Amino acid sequence: MAKAWADKPFQLLAIPGTPGAATSKDSRIVAVAADMANAHNLLIRGLNSIYLQGPHVTKPADVADFAFYVTSWVDSVHHHHHGEETILFPAFEAIAKSAGDTAGVMNENVEQHKLFENGLNALKEYASKFVDLTASGDKQFDAAEMKRIIDSFGDALATHLHDEIKTLLALEKFDSKVVKKEYDDMVQKTIKGANVHVVVPLALGCADRTAVGSEGFPPIPFFLPFLCAYVFSRKHKGAWRFSPCDAWGKPQPLQFVGEN
Repeated sequence: MAKAWADKPFQLLAIPGTPGAATSKDSRIVAVAADMANAHNLLIRGLNSIYLQGPHVTKPADVADFAFYVTSWVDSVHHHHHGEETILFPAFEAIAKSAGDTAGVMNENVEQHKLFENGLNALKEYASKFVDLTASGDKQFDAAEMKRIIDSFGDALATHLHDEIKTLLALEKFDSKVVKKEYDDMVQKTIKGANVHVVVPLALGCADRTAVGSEGFPPIPFFLPFLCAYVFSRKHKGAWRFSPCDAWGKPQPLQFVGEN
């Protein structure tokens, strides 16, 4: 039987503009929504890879690497949503208000962030106990406890990641040129200062470039996968064993899973 992969249990998004997926008549809005959907799929693949592999991680050295992978994933989700709440959403609200819409077009998405924030924090707090082998002492990693924590917020997070794309597509009623510019500006601001030894291996390791609508995501220079594979990933190389994809965006078997 085939081994489980990171396309479940939490459902990936269909990329806007691809056959059968939600779309818009405005190409700029489609571009924004598609880019965000691809970013959300990175997060979902990361979560799925954690959820599926956790029960099979037992050796202390593997636990430490896995714990680093988990905390890095949580940090990436926090960073993603911080960029939205402090840069992107206020910009979109300003665009809406300038067009006479004062209803708060992004309010629902901000409220959804609150539904899984505590769960994310609990997951990081638990995983952080096992990152340092010398400091973990006699604490025993409990995969069932980690699964319980993820179950407490996973559905809310996945629902939010899906719903937000609908919100972005609905922005087609505003000036799409400005919407696209604000989105692109947010992306550039949020990647500045990123720790290349963590962010690059984590992101590329969750990017399936063979998926429909994801062939060019993330938009990176041709040499970055080589740098990732042979330079950036070396510092925490044990952690990236849990990645669902290689540095070139090709799906790879999850190393720590059982048969379906």
